Amino acid sequence: MKQGLILGCGSVVVDVLKLVPNFKVGDKTKIIEQDGRSKKLIAGGVTLNNLVWSRMLGARSGVFGRLGGDEYGKFLLKEMDRFGVAHDQLHVIEGEEAAYTDFFLDRQPERTLFMFFGTTATTTPEFIRTHCADAIRNAAYVVTEISQLPLDTVLEIEKIAHEANVPVAVDLDIAPSNSIMQYIGTAAQYEKVARGATVLKPCDAAATELAGTDDLEKAIQKIHRDFGNHRLVAITAAAKGSLLYDGKNVHWENVLDLSKVGRKLVDPCGAGDAYFGGLNAALNMLGFDAPLADIGTIANATAGICCSEYGAFPVDPETPRAAIKNLIAANRGGATADRLIPA
Repeated sequence: MKQGLILGCGSVVVDVLKLVPNFKVGDKTKIIEQDGRSKKLIAGGVTLNNLVWSRMLGARSGVFGRLGGDEYGKFLLKEMDRFGVAHDQLHVIEGEEAAYTDFFLDRQPERTLFMFFGTTATTTPEFIRTHCADAIRNAAYVVTEISQLPLDTVLEIEKIAHEANVPVAVDLDIAPSNSIMQYIGTAAQYEKVARGATVLKPCDAAATELAGTDDLEKAIQKIHRDFGNHRLVAITAAAKGSLLYDGKNVHWENVLDLSKVGRKLVDPCGAGDAYFGGLNAALNMLGFDAPLADIGTIANATAGICCSEYGAFPVDPETPRAAIKNLIAANRGGATADRLIPA
């Protein structure tokens, strides 16, 4: 795989974070905590999150598709500029609203969220063919996801990428039984999307449903065998870490210990997105033939640093790379960190 631009299409969202003690759906009244962090706007969305984390690791990244031209859309463009994510292939649609998500976080940390899909949900296959095909063909690596993007649009992205011999990585961040499926497509389209990926990253719930087993090692091999013979399948499994399979080797990558660098779990929101960004950057930098342990270490370290801060987006563009490298050094040794994240 040629190293170059990682180009992504999918959810580009403003996350509105609100700290609420013991939030429960159905309660009539909630008090938003007044501690200076009671409400915060953060750029996010599965696609933008993973592209930013790839960028933090040194990969070139950019977004293509549609974005509402409202105030949230303008905020997102400024954040992309601040973090160095290209958006010259992102078409701003005046008069339409960008996607946003209200996140209610308690002190556990747990979360309840409410989503508005905005222009992500109205990105059609026709729009991709007409406005984005050349961008896909010229990319080194394409990423997409299914949390908000219609599945027929994802299939069109896969088709164009494959015709141009461009690897396409898909984040299956919802399971086939998730209620969001009623808004994005059918079960048959879901399986077709899974088959069309070069790199497939299902969450553990998606993996077990697709494979029909709770044994993740059996599930990852079955998915690889039955859903497209991918170059790589990676399953995120929360506190258990992640599992990678390249058709030959199954590799468990444990969660890295944040306490070794003076950090702790603060907010798990976006861990899977950060993992995907780390995974894609690792493949872009190291190639598909790199040891699974190296790919998994970079991906898990990226997710770990994400979880040590509020929100799925980095706090600033200056510190994440060093923080990821330090976490690898503390858990895997300085020589490994220098090799995987060179100066």
